[in-house]
Amino acid sequence: MLTSFRKLLRTTGNNYIECSLNYFIYYALHAAVGNYSSSILQFRGIDSKSIGQIRAVFSFLSIFSPYLCNAFIAKYDYNNHRAQVVRVGICASTAFAILFTISSSFGWFAISLGGFFFLFHGLGSQYEVIVIDTLGTSEYARVRLWGSVGYIFGILVCGQVVETYQAEAACVVILMLCALTSYVTFRLPNSTPTTFTSSSNMFKEQFSLWPVLSARRFILFASSIFLLSISLGTYGGFFIIYLTSLGYSDTQASAALAAGVISELIMFVYAEQVFQTFSPRDIGVVSLAATAFRWYAMSAWVESSALLLLLVQALHALTFSLIHTLCIKFFANHFRG
Repeated sequence: MLTSFRKLLRTTGNNYIECSLNYFIYYALHAAVGNYSSSILQFRGIDSKSIGQIRAVFSFLSIFSPYLCNAFIAKYDYNNHRAQVVRVGICASTAFAILFTISSSFGWFAISLGGFFFLFHGLGSQYEVIVIDTLGTSEYARVRLWGSVGYIFGILVCGQVVETYQAEAACVVILMLCALTSYVTFRLPNSTPTTFTSSSNMFKEQFSLWPVLSARRFILFASSIFLLSISLGTYGGFFIIYLTSLGYSDTQASAALAAGVISELIMFVYAEQVFQTFSPRDIGVVSLAATAFRWYAMSAWVESSALLLLLVQALHALTFSLIHTLCIKFFANHFRG
């Protein structure tokens, strides 16, 4: 295993380092806002129903943000300037994060978090395009691994800060990570996308969008990912609140989150080997079944045993890592250009 890590962590040049650094900070910020915004809202007197409504707003906006971001880039021919788009978007999302830290009403919380995650998730898809265009799909798991490390960092730092002070102190961590994210985007390389001649009949036939979207395979895949995303949204929004309601401390809750991400990180190390050994269909079916079992175990067993909680969290390797890599490969193979 150590040999695999050494091989994985061996750099392949400045582009690898720059992409990995951006993933590390980006996902550290993602961890801080995604997991602790609910705790901040609860601390400020927002009830669970309203928290769910606020998260529903930005989750809904996040569905469309990658498409709208890509449409904007295509319309204004920014394909060779994706890094610049990311820089501007991250700065704008930082402004929404500042608004969130000073908000005090339901409406402003919804606007600030909605705006933040609309830009944040839209830009996340651009990070992936930049990595794939710059380093190729075979290197994606190696870069994404640093996102998992950053996620662990963000969780543990926020958990310790909240445990030592109070939930409101997480706002300071969020703003610091926003500043770091804005800074490191200036090290993000510009990608050179694969281009096709629009006059080619072969291009029009092979890359027509509707046959792909209407295919039974795509509909089943998109439906399963949609349902999985609903469950993961609930998990991300209320996991810490749920564990603290069972008597776990904020530090213990953040450690449980980190355990899930560590299992995710280990799976990213071996993701390519898994996909070389098993078919995408088998990987998808097993991962979805493991996810269903995970949610059942989370509701039935974790209250009485911290060990069981950690074991259940290890299933995050299947719930997220393999499914995420499967999505990247699926869309890279079906949508080119």
